Amino acid sequence: MAVSLTTTTKKTEQQEKKVSVEFFHIDMIPDAMRNMEWEMDPKLIEHRFEISPAFAFTAETKRKSLDEDVRHSP
Repeated sequence: MAVSLTTTTKKTEQQEKKVSVEFFHIDMIPDAMRNMEWEMDPKLIEHRFEISPAFAFTAETKRKSLDEDVRHSP
């Protein structure tokens, strides 16, 4: 668990507060879905995570994907 420090301000005073934060990484999503008793979704996400080599978006592929019909995307 990490500790984050934030400063809140009011016009009359300035306060610091320490907050404990649990990080939730993207690769933890399938486990969370399984905890909610979802069956197919975690398998789909794990399949996407396992694709090798990982697909890297460039400015051109991002521009192209904006012009495509999402119903025909992979």
